[in-house]
Amino acid sequence: MNTANKRRTFERIAAHLRPDVLSNRINDRRQKLGERMIRAERIVERLLQRSASRVSSADAALRTLPARLLSQIHRSQDRLTGLSGRADSALLADLRRRRSAVTAHDRILQSLSYRNVLKRGYALVRDETGAPVKGAAALSLNQTIAIEFADGSINAVTAEGGATPPIQPAKKRADKPAAAAPPKQGSLF
Repeated sequence: MNTANKRRTFERIAAHLRPDVLSNRINDRRQKLGERMIRAERIVERLLQRSASRVSSADAALRTLPARLLSQIHRSQDRLTGLSGRADSALLADLRRRRSAVTAHDRILQSLSYRNVLKRGYALVRDETGAPVKGAAALSLNQTIAIEFADGSINAVTAEGGATPPIQPAKKRADKPAAAAPPKQGSLF
């Protein structure tokens, strides 16, 4: 029975495996394979066209790249030159402003300097350490002092209180005529 079952199965299958059915199936498969090959070729062609268009657009972009880079470089150079000029002028202006400020501070320093007082005839007395002496009571007998004038300084030794030298009146010039005494005003009463 088993053999009969297998034979029936073979006969059923064999009915479909006739040479004309097989050749029709092979032809159908060939036709489907051919259609798929044509579709695959079209897909490959489209992919190649897309790639070629990408390559051509990239090529065009790359061909214009040197010119664009040169123009950007020239614009950057012009901008840098302008900025450099502005920076130089700003530095010079700042330098002039600072120089005038230093000059003004120097004038103030000179006007406040004790040397201007010395130029008017005063003197600065310093003790042995170089500190200014503020009064005669700060000095002792036979102490070495330095007296600074406008045109230099000298060393001296203190002595016991001396008399102040008499003030000599200024000499009258002989070349000026003596002015007449003004007339006396009379009494108003």
